Amino acid sequence: MKVGEGDSAKEIKDAGLESHGIIAKSADGKIVTTVEGHSYGKEKIEEVIAKLLEAKKG
Repeated sequence: MKVGEGDSAKEIKDAGLESHGIIAKSADGKIVTTVEGHSYGKEKIEEVIAKLLEAKKG
């Protein structure tokens, strides 16, 4: 979700992020990983995806 939509402010706070970032959650809603910041490179996105896939295998 984009910042400003839905409960994004609460999501950011609950995840421990300062203001913006990625909050990657499993299908059951548990936080798998977070990334602080406004921009991220391809390597960081691929890292997040790998962590989500690993969590899915469980």
